[in-house]
Amino acid sequence: MMDILTAGEMRELDRLTIEELGLPGVVLMENAGRAVYRFLMDQYSDLALEGATIICGPGSNGGDGFVVGRLLMNLGFPVRLFFIGDPSKVKGDAAVMMKLFIEMGGDMSLLSTDDDIEILTESLLNNPVTIDAIFGTGLAKPVKGFYAKIIETVNFFSHVTIAVDLPSGIDSDRGKILGTAVMADHTVTMGGLKAGLLLYPGAANAGQIHIAEIGIPVKFFDRVENSFYLLDADSILALLPYRSPDAHKGECGKLLILAGSPGYTGAAALSSLSALRAGAGLVYLAVPGDLNPILEQMVTEVVTVPLKKAENSQLAPPALEEISGLLEKVDAVVFGPGVGRDEAVGKFLQGLLKTVDRPLVIDADGLFHLKGKKAKKAPLIITPHLGEAAHLLGITIDEVKKDLKDAALKLAEKYNATVVLKGAHSLVATVDGEVFLNPTGNPGMASAGMGDVLTGCIGALVAQGLETEPAAICGVFLHGLAGDIAADEIGKQGIIAGDVAKRIPAAFEELGEETGLYRFPQIIL
Repeated sequence: MMDILTAGEMRELDRLTIEELGLPGVVLMENAGRAVYRFLMDQYSDLALEGATIICGPGSNGGDGFVVGRLLMNLGFPVRLFFIGDPSKVKGDAAVMMKLFIEMGGDMSLLSTDDDIEILTESLLNNPVTIDAIFGTGLAKPVKGFYAKIIETVNFFSHVTIAVDLPSGIDSDRGKILGTAVMADHTVTMGGLKAGLLLYPGAANAGQIHIAEIGIPVKFFDRVENSFYLLDADSILALLPYRSPDAHKGECGKLLILAGSPGYTGAAALSSLSALRAGAGLVYLAVPGDLNPILEQMVTEVVTVPLKKAENSQLAPPALEEISGLLEKVDAVVFGPGVGRDEAVGKFLQGLLKTVDRPLVIDADGLFHLKGKKAKKAPLIITPHLGEAAHLLGITIDEVKKDLKDAALKLAEKYNATVVLKGAHSLVATVDGEVFLNPTGNPGMASAGMGDVLTGCIGALVAQGLETEPAAICGVFLHGLAGDIAADEIGKQGIIAGDVAKRIPAAFEELGEETGLYRFPQIIL
């Protein structure tokens, strides 16, 4: 797994390198600028020959931009460098790089009025490459006024935009758009991944991410207290359950799924079939009794259990008696897909939470009923989307979006559960305060039933013996990978949940053949 760094953690790495290793900050800045320059020469040297527009802010990010400008200018490339602010107020290493650029004959134009923005527009139109070195990881307040005009001009007129470390306007730690932000085609980020490059909505502005080594010793990463990680194929492969050559179904995990209500038999079917696709040896699907004939037709490989004491075709407390024997036989339990929001269902869950001692996965309508409750004995996994997370925390969806990582951690603490916060780049948060970001999956998976497939996959992995945390991590990765395989085979548009469920075995197969950051072309090492 790869560390995902906050701005504070990155500053600490810089400090350790400068103070303990003795590598001057100006050298780190030179290395950062050279990394952007090398990327530009590798990928866009032909365009750079036509000219580059570099926009520098007054901080360290701007200092990196001055390095890029000096190196391009030294080779005779046409460079138009714009500086925002008062040059006399630039301090430290950035001031050194500004001075070097000017003393080598560089022409620095100031951006301070609307007339200057017209000159910038002309440069963006005439020079096909734009280097965004306005703000770095330290930005904490919304971009407004003149700065916002500059960023909007870049977004409208730039041909190819390369961001230095982080597209200007993105919150480095949360991925929020602070007012407005540069829409980059590429981001060359220094030293390690920044959270804001991977958390939406900021991730949509990052383009391809290129991690540049700038001289920070690897040993210092171990000294920074990091708790945010990017999942990769190697780490997932190491966690997956082993199936021996002489295995039989009784040894491969027995899972009980409690699901279904009128109109939502599909959710029950998808979750149970997905559990089988993810390797569960036996899946019991307990449903309200009058729905059983429907499910028997839909899922022939699943053992259906008609609950005769269900009320109004929904799970209800008397049905708990009917599953008491099954709860002793199975290795894990899933509750929630399609169960509905009737009050009796909530009372059923309340009884289940008191009695079940097997690992329990709760999703969908089950999360509606979970609010304010906790499992008494069972290790718990919950899999909310943003709306369900807001409901469980008693806040708005917008408040969840403000800090996805924090919301996931709060859910883990409040419900004493491993949490899968679903969305683009889903997060898995643990009760120990760690968060894992999943890189697999694609926009084609934004369709009904995908959560049911994920729930079945996670339930199967728990039933096969994984602890709740690795089961959630592996389930999310494999689910997204199956969706990526479906997109490759049939295209993103119109993928349905059943397409993904059918490709879970293929995801296991491909995972065993791959290493590194599988199917995440946004990051280029």
